[in-house]
Amino acid sequence: MKKKIKKLAKKAGFVIWDDSSWGPGEGNIDWSCDYDKELTKFAQLIVKECAGVAHGSDTPSKDIKEHFGVE
Repeated sequence: MKKKIKKLAKKAGFVIWDDSSWGPGEGNIDWSCDYDKELTKFAQLIVKECAGVAHGSDTPSKDIKEHFGVE
């Protein structure tokens, strides 16, 4: 998984595996959890990241945030 996406997933509250020998491998998301709240937060973080990239003009940034309902 790309570092930026993994960073956002961690920030959203996903459980990321460490290097435990019995786990699926270091850096993988533990998908056995209920992530309803975290998925919403993750989506918001991605939208904010996209809006930040489109910051060259306020209009694209505002449009992206409004489209996804993110403040």
